[in-house]
Amino acid sequence: MTERVEDLIEQLGSWRAGDVADQSPRERVLAELSTQGPHVVPVLIKRLRALVTASAQHRDQVSRVPAADESADESAGLKQGIIEALHRIGDQQAGPVLTASLADPACRWAAARALKDVRDDDAVGPLLDTLARAQPSGSLIWDIADTLRSYPVPRAVIERRLQAEKSQQGQQNLNGLLAVLAHEGDAAVADGLHAALSPHTDVRLKSVEELAGSGRGGEEGETREALTLLALDKAPPVSLRAVQALGEPTPQELVREAIGLAARAERPARDLQLISRARHFVRSHPSGIPAVLAALEGAPELPAAEVHIVLELLSPLNADLTPEHPIRLLRALHGLAARPDYEIRHRSLAVLRGGDLLFTLMAQDAPVSAEARTIFDSFAEPSDIARFERFTHARPKQPGMGPTWQQRLNLFRRR
Repeated sequence: MTERVEDLIEQLGSWRAGDVADQSPRERVLAELSTQGPHVVPVLIKRLRALVTASAQHRDQVSRVPAADESADESAGLKQGIIEALHRIGDQQAGPVLTASLADPACRWAAARALKDVRDDDAVGPLLDTLARAQPSGSLIWDIADTLRSYPVPRAVIERRLQAEKSQQGQQNLNGLLAVLAHEGDAAVADGLHAALSPHTDVRLKSVEELAGSGRGGEEGETREALTLLALDKAPPVSLRAVQALGEPTPQELVREAIGLAARAERPARDLQLISRARHFVRSHPSGIPAVLAALEGAPELPAAEVHIVLELLSPLNADLTPEHPIRLLRALHGLAARPDYEIRHRSLAVLRGGDLLFTLMAQDAPVSAEARTIFDSFAEPSDIARFERFTHARPKQPGMGPTWQQRLNLFRRR
């Protein structure tokens, strides 16, 4: 699994070649990385940190040689691809390495955009420095300022940085940020939702108490949205208090509400956190998978955007995820894979291929194995067959995996 992830990461470096429409090599690699599960995040972080460090050392060496010409950054595409992958996954542990990447000229733009959604409490100072150094280039200056607007940055902090800035362009950029904040009002930058997104438990607990005290948890709007996010918090004191403020919804109702909010894609930072927290809830709470299964089995009436969110919650599809009625989950996904919507069909098959649930059921000596094999046969390609063969060889010998299974593998090979 780690070798596959590392291979995918290296492919991010060549995403520019053949980058056309929505079926570019880059998009396919990013889509596959997003289905690999949370274990890819530390691998991505480690690789990006090593690349950024190496680039910084190279720039330092070049600066020490007066006549040296700084060569093009050959790792620029790879670094930008890794940042995009971390941005799409949305795991908050990537915040520090994204902040560190702001110092790398090849990464500033991508890292600044990512930090709007992947939060880091230490990002404000580096973001202000990045804004001050930015030269007009497309939407670069606006994107950095837009990310800063999403953080609760006191005006006094920006003004102090402005006083220290010597360049005319830097002063212009920082004054532009101050002008935008003056027009919007600081309250628009530091609303209650930002506290709900904080990586610090004490800040989130204070936020949920303030929101609960407003008495508006049962109403539609930002208060309920923030409480839904907090109800899925990993910290029990935060989640329990938020659930109370929402009127004690069932786990199924909570998951469905989170899916609906994330599918509307109104607030990127909130939506990524909703998906991340809902994913953890689904995969750790006893009622999590039944809630998703209920949503999947109602998929014909479920909007496409919500189906996409459900599929994100399920990946990777491992056997330990659903000890009860796993075949129902496979049936529901197989049904989605037969839909005319290409994106839903493609992503459903990616979930079926990911993890080990399908292979585990196929290898069992149980009535469900025949149905699992039928599902597999409907989409299996040579690479899938090879993966199944490796799975069966690595798995301890089970009843029902004698000559019949070997004959089946031989049949797959002859296709």
